[in-house]
Amino acid sequence: FSLTLDLDHPENPVFKGTIELNDNAISYAENLRFDRIQGAVAFTETGFNIETLGGQFLGGAVRIAGGWGPGQAGLSMDGELSADALRKLSSAKTLTVFSGKTKYKASIKPVAKAGFEAQVTSSLEGVAIKLPAPLGKTAGQRMPLSARWMHTPAQKGVEHALNVSLGDVLNGRFERQAASRSTTFFSRAALATGGAALLPPSGLAVDLKLGRIDWDDWKAFSANLNETSRDKASANIVPKFQQLKLSATHLTWGEMSLSDMTLTANRQDESKWSAQLKSKETEGFASWQEAQGAVAGRAYARFSRLALGSASTTQGDPPKTDMIDEKQWSEMPAVDLTIDDFTLFGSRLGTLRLLGATVRKGEDWKIENLEINNPYARLAAKGDWRLSGPTRGVSLDAKVEIEDLGKLSDMMGYPDRAKGGKGTITGRIDWGDFPWVYRYGGMHGQASIALKDGVFSHVTSRS
Repeated sequence: FSLTLDLDHPENPVFKGTIELNDNAISYAENLRFDRIQGAVAFTETGFNIETLGGQFLGGAVRIAGGWGPGQAGLSMDGELSADALRKLSSAKTLTVFSGKTKYKASIKPVAKAGFEAQVTSSLEGVAIKLPAPLGKTAGQRMPLSARWMHTPAQKGVEHALNVSLGDVLNGRFERQAASRSTTFFSRAALATGGAALLPPSGLAVDLKLGRIDWDDWKAFSANLNETSRDKASANIVPKFQQLKLSATHLTWGEMSLSDMTLTANRQDESKWSAQLKSKETEGFASWQEAQGAVAGRAYARFSRLALGSASTTQGDPPKTDMIDEKQWSEMPAVDLTIDDFTLFGSRLGTLRLLGATVRKGEDWKIENLEINNPYARLAAKGDWRLSGPTRGVSLDAKVEIEDLGKLSDMMGYPDRAKGGKGTITGRIDWGDFPWVYRYGGMHGQASIALKDGVFSHVTSRS
């Protein structure tokens, strides 16, 4: 180390020295360490230079070279990182889909006005991503990753810009405007598959164009992603969702299938959302208020047609209800739902109107009004939906007014069971485990039946 000091100008000292590193460690945070460092750093009062610096970083070997300061081109890094080491940096459960190791290259270069440009690239060969197509891959496959961060200090315009690409699958752009008053680091961002990431005026926009989607394959990752988005560290970086657009050639959600589907959700203001759903099978819209990441108040929805559950395939075989998840439905908000043409477990029922609200979160949901209308019958009911525990199920006080039992049976998919017939059915029904399990053995209660002017096909007397 040397110091040259001009006594006539002591404010401009000249430094020159070298730091020898031999199995040293540098720790930036608890889990972010540069270990077993070997090499030397030469420095002056204006910058530093590294011929070669080796060590361990992010679970693998790394080599750093280059310099920083006037006349220096910047720093370059070649290394290998492991998915296990990345998980130690963050508790985000979304990282559990990664396994293995991969090589990477990184650089950081100075730009005008005391800014910088940082870039990381990797083929991701050696890392497996346990996700469905198109984001999933085996360890042997390549999926080039590129991330480029530009920082340009300015009083207006873009101050920070991050561009990310994952093969030809995913593109992203994140920006922070100069003098931004955003509560998050990035003031606007966009992620897209199958095209360019188009930035919204503010917030986060996601545009996903996918092929076939089976929700069961994405359910666990979606839950982890939602949990990560609530993490304070993540919330301070990425802006709030502003728009989501999801397009798929086919979506399977339990027993519900939608083809040529497009779902668009937009944040109208700080708390209000609206959504539109279009497919060959249905078309509808919904709106709701959000507070603290959950639906607040009543959600409103209307669909032209919708089918839930599949019909029995054999005698005595109950219809499936795989799409109804107890944990998911325990968070049911208050709803005002209308379906113009509703089919349940293969039986076409007609127009459905449902009003309901939570009594005890995760336990009881009040069915304030349930109406089903078609040309041949009308149902009106009120009751309760028990969402959890050994007594979960539905209790209803119901009245059915029938205009033509035979045509109603035909409409519901049971032809030639009756001819004519009209009257009323009133009663109290308790259906245990419904709608999670569709079986008549779980149903009990009392009913009063008054039918006339009709014939059951397999009964000789008139009813």
